[in-house]
Formats: sequence, C-alpha cells, structure tokens
Amino acid sequence: MKLNLGSYLYPLKGYHNVDIEKWDGVDEVVNLESLPWPWTDRTFEHVRAIDILEHLGGITKRKAVEELARVLIVYGTAEVRVPCMSHRIALASLQHAHSFYFNSFERSYAQPWFEVRKIYAGISDRQIQIPYVPGTRFILRFLSALGLVQTITFHLIKVSQ
Repeated sequence: MKLNLGSYLYPLKGYHNVDIEKWDGVDEVVNLESLPWPWTDRTFEHVRAIDILEHLGGITKRKAVEELARVLIVYGTAEVRVPCMSHRIALASLQHAHSFYFNSFERSYAQPWFEVRKIYAGISDRQIQIPYVPGTRFILRFLSALGLVQTITFHLIKVSQ
C-alpha cells in the first residue's frame, strides 16, 4: 500500500491520498499535526510527502520524521520534497514552520530510521532536478548560498524499526 501525504488537488492513482481538507480524490482527511497519525505501525511500503513536512508547525521536525518511519514497513521507501532553507520561498512563507537542507536526513543528525538513497536539488520554478552527488555537491551548495536551489527531494529507505 502507498500513502500520499498532503495530496491537495493532486491525488495519485494507486495511493491512499490524504489531506487536511476534503478535495476531489482525497481518500482520508487527516490533520498530520495530531499525533499519532491514524495508521498502524508498518502499514505502507511507500510514502510520498511532497511539499508537506515544512507545514507541520504543530509538531517538531523530528516527530514528523518519526511518524513517517513508524507507518513505513522496514525497507519501505519515502520520497520527501521540501523547500531548501536558503530559498526565498522557504524563508518568506508564513506557512513554513520547518526548514531543511541537503544534510537534514543524515543519520548523524539523530535520525536513526532512514538511509538516504538519492538527493535532488530543484533549481528554479521549472524544477530542473540535479542529483546531489560528489561531482555536483560543491556547485549545488554554492547555488543554494545564492538562493537558487528552490527544493530538495530526498529518496529514503527505512532501515530500522
């Protein structure tokens, strides 16, 4: 089973689509700031959280990631897209309670549940996706310092309970 958090007006076929409001195609209305989330442990094989975690100001970033891990099966995957902390949209929006950077999901940051499989930097409003790999890290950090990296997409795998 697959979960699409914050589906808004873009529900996905083959996913359990969730949002805080009942839009067309939303399967379940859930306030993700109310913990625990309404699903049992290890329910989903994949969770898609596109442009949602930064909005959950009623809970800490750690709690949001912990819930994400809780509802995923071991070796399940997650796709998480968030605004890059140095981009104007991340800083200016009153709706954004949390900020993220390229290393936000590193295990050394007290996050024991996930390993990062891939990271992509979204450049400009066209969302040109550039892989964050050894050959591009310096330039992407430089572009981020200039405020040109708009989003970061993390492809994660759950490695522990």
